[in-house]
Amino acid sequence: MSTSEVYRITILGIKGGVGKSTTALSLGKALAMNSKNVLLVDRDLIGYSSYIMGIRDKGILAKVVDDEDNFGNSYKEIAINEGTLGVIKLFGDGDRFQDDIDKIHKNKYLMEQFSLLYKRFLVYRKYDYYIIDNPPLVTSNSEVAKHELQVFYSLFENAKNLRIYITNYSENSIQNTIDYIKNIEGNTTYPGIPLSFIINLVPNTYDELQHAKDKMKKIISNLNIAFGLVIPLNEKLINFSGNIVEIPIPEEINELAINIIDKKFADHKILSVAPKSLENILNSNSVILIEGVPNSKKTNLILNISKTLNNRKKVIILVSTNDRIYDIFKRNDINFINISILPKYREERFVIKNISDVIKLSKRLSNEILDEIKDIDNPAIILHRTNDITPASNCCDLHAEKNEFWNSFINYLKYKKNSQIFLICDKIADDCDEIKSFVEYDIYTFENGEYEIRDIL
Repeated sequence: MSTSEVYRITILGIKGGVGKSTTALSLGKALAMNSKNVLLVDRDLIGYSSYIMGIRDKGILAKVVDDEDNFGNSYKEIAINEGTLGVIKLFGDGDRFQDDIDKIHKNKYLMEQFSLLYKRFLVYRKYDYYIIDNPPLVTSNSEVAKHELQVFYSLFENAKNLRIYITNYSENSIQNTIDYIKNIEGNTTYPGIPLSFIINLVPNTYDELQHAKDKMKKIISNLNIAFGLVIPLNEKLINFSGNIVEIPIPEEINELAINIIDKKFADHKILSVAPKSLENILNSNSVILIEGVPNSKKTNLILNISKTLNNRKKVIILVSTNDRIYDIFKRNDINFINISILPKYREERFVIKNISDVIKLSKRLSNEILDEIKDIDNPAIILHRTNDITPASNCCDLHAEKNEFWNSFINYLKYKKNSQIFLICDKIADDCDEIKSFVEYDIYTFENGEYEIRDIL
């Protein structure tokens, strides 16, 4: 099924409520009105696109986990002119997503079942465009993206990824979205281009629209984006709850659809996998592993990172098991909040009786951290020396213990709090290896102070 003529249009943004789903739906409808076959893949956890399409059943993932077989009810399609618009509800069942994805990761049969079903929907007909609707702050290594991407590109290995970024009119949101774009485009995993930057929900006055358009000219020039769209606030689209037939298509989206069909972006070079840089990594809310042998310069690197984050006014949370790192941070004038892990916790990790205890220990630690940062938005959490935190009992398979612990700990923190997480690990035997499955970047430090950003395999 590999073809270079498959286009995947990914809708991205840093927050909810900016119009990602309505843009996905209206763009899909506009393309279908021009006689194109479109499949909208709803991998948002809320499932708004699916709801507007009239899908009331669970998503494919939840049905696989629940051993249901009425998968056709998770897909709907309408004919528009000579085209079609279909929507497949992949997730969209809220809080259960993390438990469901954990279950298919542990069960090879469920994983294969989910992959096979998704492939069948992808080739249900010959689609011209695939539109991917997303929750906020998605990267190619986010749980909602990783497996879906692997399945999709196993079928369409040469598909071109056209990325659309959406923000509202808030100055802060615009700047944070620009930082997000730099991270995604600077560390792109799949070939594609930044197709469009959309400033949505702009107050419908001459001055406000002109201000947004002036800002847009600078943004698309600086970021090498093909199309910049300024979309006025449309009362009919705010909290739209009708059906897909009724959803209005802003004229700017109609124009974008025509530009996509006519391949007006063809002059833009398709970006291949980009080299990673520390600057790009720090622009994102990623999970970052910093590892190296005990006498490598991990502390120097995290101090430099912390100074950079301080300059960006980011709140740093240092989670540590001893006072030494606390003293080093204080001597280097780092502005941070300290959370000390009590000796009792460090003792309990040696006397765990089963996997259930592992998860309880993980949730307890993450809840203690969350209690300290409940009033802080977008913090950077530095967990110093994971070796002193990970389970180390002989109750069960040690690999399984560590895998369960870090899976639960990292995903719970990311789900409950939009945070950047740094995990500092001394490379002793395989102590750092179990963590790598759950991070986006691995930075290996050397004794001479140099470091290397390594791919996660």
